[in-house]
Amino acid sequence: MKQILLFTLLISHCCIYSQTTSSFPLKGQVLDRDGSPIALATITTPGRSTVTDNAGLFTIRARTGDSITVTHSSFKPVSQLVAAPGTLITIRLDQEMGDLDDVTVFSTGYQSIPKERVTGSFTQVDNKTLNLQQGVGIIERLKGVTNGMLFEKKLDNPAGYNIRGLSTINGPKAPLIVVDNFQYEGDINTINPNDVESVTILKDAAATSIWGARAGNGVIVITTKKGRLNQPVRVGFNSNIVITEKPDLFSLKQMSSTDYIDVEKFLFNQGYFQGDETSPFYPGLSPVVELLIKERDGLMSPADVALAITELGKHDLRSDYDQYMYHASVNQQYSINLQGGSNRASWYVSGGYDHNSGNSYDLFRRVTFNLNNNIQLLKNLRIGTGLTYSATRTGSGRSAYTALRAGNRIVPYLSLVNPDGSAASVPLIYRNSFTDTVGAGNLLDWKYYPLDNWKHNHYSTNLRNLVANININWQILPSLSLDLMYQYQQQQAAALNQQGLDGFETRNLINTFTGPDPVTGVITRAVPLGDILNTSNSLSETHNGRAQLNFNQTYGEHQFSVIAGTDIRQTHVTGNSFIAYGYDGNYLTVGTVDPIHAATTWFGSTGYLDNTPSFEDRTNRIVSLFTNGAYTFRNRYTLSGSARRDASNLFGLSTNDKWNPLWSAGAAWNISEENFYKLKAIPYLKFRLTYGYSGNLDQSKSAVTTMGYYPSPDAQTNLLYGMVSQFYNPSLRWEKLRMINLGLDFRVAGNVLSGSIEYYSKRGSDLFGPSPIDYTAGLGQNQVEKNVADMKGHGWDISLQSQNFRGKFSWVTNLIFNSNRSKTLNYFIPPGSNWGGTFGGSISPIPGRDLYAIQSYPWAGLDPVNGNPRGFLNKQPSSNYFGLLYGITDPDSVVYHGAASPKIFGSLGNSFSYKNFTLTVNMIYKFGYFFRQTTINYTQLIENGIGHSDYGQRWQQPGDELNTSVPSFIYPTDSYRDNFYALSEPNVHKGSQIRLQFVNLSYDRNVKLGKGRASTFTFYLNASNPGLLWKADKQVADPDSPDGIRAQKSYAIGLKASF
Repeated sequence: MKQILLFTLLISHCCIYSQTTSSFPLKGQVLDRDGSPIALATITTPGRSTVTDNAGLFTIRARTGDSITVTHSSFKPVSQLVAAPGTLITIRLDQEMGDLDDVTVFSTGYQSIPKERVTGSFTQVDNKTLNLQQGVGIIERLKGVTNGMLFEKKLDNPAGYNIRGLSTINGPKAPLIVVDNFQYEGDINTINPNDVESVTILKDAAATSIWGARAGNGVIVITTKKGRLNQPVRVGFNSNIVITEKPDLFSLKQMSSTDYIDVEKFLFNQGYFQGDETSPFYPGLSPVVELLIKERDGLMSPADVALAITELGKHDLRSDYDQYMYHASVNQQYSINLQGGSNRASWYVSGGYDHNSGNSYDLFRRVTFNLNNNIQLLKNLRIGTGLTYSATRTGSGRSAYTALRAGNRIVPYLSLVNPDGSAASVPLIYRNSFTDTVGAGNLLDWKYYPLDNWKHNHYSTNLRNLVANININWQILPSLSLDLMYQYQQQQAAALNQQGLDGFETRNLINTFTGPDPVTGVITRAVPLGDILNTSNSLSETHNGRAQLNFNQTYGEHQFSVIAGTDIRQTHVTGNSFIAYGYDGNYLTVGTVDPIHAATTWFGSTGYLDNTPSFEDRTNRIVSLFTNGAYTFRNRYTLSGSARRDASNLFGLSTNDKWNPLWSAGAAWNISEENFYKLKAIPYLKFRLTYGYSGNLDQSKSAVTTMGYYPSPDAQTNLLYGMVSQFYNPSLRWEKLRMINLGLDFRVAGNVLSGSIEYYSKRGSDLFGPSPIDYTAGLGQNQVEKNVADMKGHGWDISLQSQNFRGKFSWVTNLIFNSNRSKTLNYFIPPGSNWGGTFGGSISPIPGRDLYAIQSYPWAGLDPVNGNPRGFLNKQPSSNYFGLLYGITDPDSVVYHGAASPKIFGSLGNSFSYKNFTLTVNMIYKFGYFFRQTTINYTQLIENGIGHSDYGQRWQQPGDELNTSVPSFIYPTDSYRDNFYALSEPNVHKGSQIRLQFVNLSYDRNVKLGKGRASTFTFYLNASNPGLLWKADKQVADPDSPDGIRAQKSYAIGLKASF
């Protein structure tokens, strides 16, 4: 009996012990002291370890009484005992003092990577930095604060910025934009910048290759704000107003009114305008020419004409535009958000409103709404949903400054108003003598009144953007999870151009197609009375799907992080456009026109009226397989790899051509973790090396034959007709970019100085370029576009931050230094091609030279006898302009100045803080580049009235060649002479400059609200683009706008609050 009792007690004791010592899944979240989740923190219990996800959540097996340790490279480690099962624990970490300004986690759009495991090249711009500049769009807030990113205006890159220079010649040049894990389609300005938490720039192959065939130009990853678990409800508010000064029209290099009138007098005496005087179409003539005609015909005395011309010479049309058409723009921005969370759910909701009136009274309205939720449905199942909606409306304002024309000639002394203040008419198309009397009451007023014409023409766009997504995370094992993501994006755009009956454009069309019926002789109108309405609509729908496995596990000193999955993407674009005549907005009625038969005009000629609608329907599909992994040993050595294979319906006709493999590999060595490392002055030192490939996809190209149809039938056959826009090209594939990146990250003791130094080298291959074909192929051309071009580039990215003072007064300096040189390697140049000057506004693919190359015809000075520009032909000074333009077949015979894009650029920012005040001053610099400035072209002056202020500096007598390079005025003109001078050496200038980018002053105040609650208020003032500090060429007012209107200054005032 005793034995049975003892055995029973022993079994009971073992069961009780088993219940208290068996492991159970422990769930928790790791946050910083501000309540923000900490991703990729390492969680360790006896014999096990895992890492937190993007929300700071983790699951790990543990026993009651175990010690759980949480570590992160930028935070102090924390250890605590495990309580009873079923308890959701929250662990808060304190940041290491030496890393207060260090970026800890980078987002690639597929995963978040802690800095200590990074091998690739990343730049992150946090929320605080983004808010140092104000504006409607998020991209413009990156200017001057983003390492490796250059903002410049180029004709072939509408985006206006690039990352690490160019990686293509004829392909798309804009970086890929990713918002919350998915590629963003359409206008990025639909996003409210107040909803953005951070922006990460992916720059090298290891960082970008995960995005495959769209990442060759770099990737911009935008992460929006999210709610946090276990967070009390918080309300945030931001309001600001930005005022931008009126454009300085007098910065335009426009010919003076008096010089222009002198040219008109000269041409009149040469009989230049006689053809217009006698033309049956009565082309418009300028006021001076009309006065000279009256003087010649005895209708006005010479004295009266001279007085009237003198008065006209005192006037400048820019003064009228400055007074009547422009004002300082006012942009108002309001944003409010609420966020909070419990232990199982978090949420964020925001709304924004922008109300802007532009410089020409044009309107911009934007309403945004953002909602996202994350819910922990089960212990191992989390669902996140998001919904973003924006509605943007733009409306035309008053007429922007364009030099008004009289007939086909620009006239700088025209007026918008009469002496009595009424709207003045301008002979835009027809002479005043014609429009005063024509029609005998059968025509509408045929005069053009530029002061009021904008009131009758209305152009507006409405853009609606909807993004809906869902993300399901299933924690299969503590170290293995599955993400299933889907996103739907819709952008609907509608444009309306309503030209009112009282507007000149409508009156002109109606009058033009008014005439006598060929049978009855009765005056009829082919265009019905009423407005002319042009509408266009487009709808873009994008479906994104992703399935991704995530593995994160630590085995002692070994850490593994691997993702693998598949992407599928489809973009379907449809569109249409219509035109209606005789539109009545009150009754919503339209008139009819005959688009098939020619209509007779008032002048007896014939023409067609087109009201044929047009339609568009495109579908692009991409399927991808991807994987990315990293292995870290002892927190010292990291190896990373990435592979992706994309397939598109646009490229390749065989399976092998459709699929495009891209990959990268990288390594990092945390030198400061080595036992032999004893350099206390630099406690953190890390070396990185990556190599790999990314791609560039041009969705406008296809491997199959594509055709485009004209909207109207052929006038002779009345049949639809079209043209082949792309020929059969089965070998066409996407462009490929190879990049090598070396990086060194460091931090000096006490965080006095920290930063990174990187060198990169890249080569673009399989680039789109012309390739010769047999002219007998029947294509009507001797070249087609193939993957035959190559380019290379290299440069440095250096980022340094120093803490100069600490305490009540602090001073922090941020230096960004970037260099880039991109050259053409291979490009087909037809044999016998002529070589000459370039403008630098678009790529000039010359093998061995910069992509944006500036080169000129050699300059031999002005001829001292007649002021003719001279070049060198056969090494001798020559004025044989045809020979100079078309006789150079050796590229070394022209002068190569260098790049039209800065070789060195960056910024220097200083932040000074005292108590609650912070002053940030940021300068940008650009060195080592050239630009070509426009100059006087006498052919354009004579034929079109296009003048230039250089006319006043022209050669007029012997000896002037010592002080000017502007040629003499000749008549008749010589277009070869003008073209040679425009592309010769004297018009090239150095663009190097230092500019004050912005100044920001803020005042922060924390207010206690009671019961542990607090509120933060920030009042800020901002000045943007205050002006140039230094420029290499003193002859140029502003290297950034040598021929256009100088960049305008902006001033902002705002208030942010959080409570």
